[in-house]
Amino acid sequence: MREKNVIAAIAAIACPLCMHAQGVDSLYRTLSEMTGFHSTADFEVWLPSSAEPVVYKVELQADCAAPDSLAPADYLIRWQADAGREGFSAYFSGDHFRYRNDKLLEYHAERDQSSFVPDGPGSEKRGVQQTAQFADLLPQFIAEAIDEMMTDSSYRFTFHPDTIVSGRHMQVVDGVKLSPAGTEARQFSYVFHPDGRPASMEIEHNPATISEQTVSVTYSYDDSPRPLASYTEDALMALYPEVFEKYRHSTFRADGLAGKPMPSFSCRTLASGRMEHTYGDAMPRPTLFVFLDPGVNSTAATVADVRSAASQAPVAAEIVWVFTDNRTDTASEILGDTPAEESALISAHSLVRDCGITLYPTLIMVGADGIVKNIAQGYNQDLLSDVIQNITLSN
Repeated sequence: MREKNVIAAIAAIACPLCMHAQGVDSLYRTLSEMTGFHSTADFEVWLPSSAEPVVYKVELQADCAAPDSLAPADYLIRWQADAGREGFSAYFSGDHFRYRNDKLLEYHAERDQSSFVPDGPGSEKRGVQQTAQFADLLPQFIAEAIDEMMTDSSYRFTFHPDTIVSGRHMQVVDGVKLSPAGTEARQFSYVFHPDGRPASMEIEHNPATISEQTVSVTYSYDDSPRPLASYTEDALMALYPEVFEKYRHSTFRADGLAGKPMPSFSCRTLASGRMEHTYGDAMPRPTLFVFLDPGVNSTAATVADVRSAASQAPVAAEIVWVFTDNRTDTASEILGDTPAEESALISAHSLVRDCGITLYPTLIMVGADGIVKNIAQGYNQDLLSDVIQNITLSN
């Protein structure tokens, strides 16, 4: 690969950037608009310190996700290492899930976009949905790589629209990326079938240096059904029921918390302190978390009803008022004087996210054992009696 790419690079240096892009824009469109993609890939990484490569078997499923500003595709990536380890990553509709080493992580843009758009729009940093392991093997992400080649002057590449590779007609994009000092930072060769599907790739990072690393990927295709029937959370949970049951420590939907431990949190209090809780730990006493939005008309009535219910309940319970707003004056105005059995959390964005709060008010009753006993969403005329009952049954 090295000799071929060096020759291509020398020829490309003499040409304007627009000459490199001639014809490759059609391949770019084919890759970026690809739907129904399903492939298995053999992935090998060769490291200078090892005589044998690190080998993965990767199953890829993807569909172009336009219009979606966060990622070019909805996808499911399932991988298995030669040592037996396995995991998956998935993205769709602003939700990202990744599982490995008995840990399930999930991110939801509706609640917090910071993981998807680090440092805000326009930043060169890539979000969790774009940096997932093996995401760059997907055709839509390869299209983004080609787009970068066409617009970044540090790339020198050649597009071969019809050439013979291993006796078959293929399309090939090969070349180098130069470092700011003008040395080769990367050599690459992407091979595609005539219909645009990826066939193979080889990427050599830091060639001819002590940190040289070579990645080799070979794709294969068959008629087996795609593992994910639809790009939804329910479909992913149906595909991995045991993973979600055993390793999900938070949920995007509040109604799924019942019977599970209260998620971990560390939040500022209105009294300038902090309240912390660790997933799986007990509570000092039964605790009612009341999630409030100052802009909702029923907020004042909710506060009054919850306080009245707590005073009438036969079991003592702590009340924790939860605000995402960081305006202490607003919270103080809503709550007034808070008795000793009450606390108020402000700027509690992570707690709201991890509890899946989508409606205000939402009340989550947690027993002294740290387990969520009941969830009530929205304000209604039965809130007073419901809270009394939930506090009574929480002990």
